[in-house]
Formats: sequence, structure tokens, C-alpha cells
Amino acid sequence: MVWISIDFYKPLDPYIWIFYVGLGFTWAFHIGFTIQMISMGQSDLTSQGTFFSLVVILGINLLLIFCSLVLVSPSLHFGKAFQLWGSHIVSCYHQVGFWIYEGLQALALQIEKLLQHKT
Repeated sequence: MVWISIDFYKPLDPYIWIFYVGLGFTWAFHIGFTIQMISMGQSDLTSQGTFFSLVVILGINLLLIFCSLVLVSPSLHFGKAFQLWGSHIVSCYHQVGFWIYEGLQALALQIEKLLQHKT
């Protein structure tokens, strides 16, 4: 929020790299700290299950990074960002479905060859 407030009065486009370095450093620190806390058996990670806690932590981190990058982007707003995100999700599901379809076709072909070989 500080970045956006300052950018409102004085454009900070030439210094955007500082934001990216800071974002990367804080995320790397957070990942390292989380890994250290897992090894120490921190109660809030183990009480609901470590895997579930890590998925929640990762989801919140990705959401915060997504929002941070959209906020500082001069050409992207939340509507367009969510539209792009949604279209990429749809295309990923489409591609995975295609891979499953191809895999099932190949499996059916192999089963058919196996059955023909036995008879």
C-alpha cells in the first residue's frame, strides 16, 4: 500500500525492480521460516494437519502476490487479471482432459491388443 500511495504522487516505474526484489525477498524469507517451523513441529501447522496447513499458507501467499503484482502493474487491473486467470484455468483443464482422453484411448487399445493376443 505504501508503494501505491507514493506512486500516486511521484511515478515509481523506474524503480519497480525494488518492489520485485522486496517481494521476492519477503516471500523467500517466509518460505524458509515456514520450513523451519515445520521441522520444529509448530502447533498451528500440526493441529489441522501439516499438508492442509501448507496448502492454506501457499494459497494465501499466492493470492497476496497476485494482488500485489496487479496493484503495481500500470497496464493490468483486477477485472482483466481475473479474466486472464480464468481463461488460463479453463485452458489447463481442457488440456488435462485431452491428456486423460488420449491416455484412456491408448489404454483401451492396449487392452484390445492383449485380449486379441489371448484368443
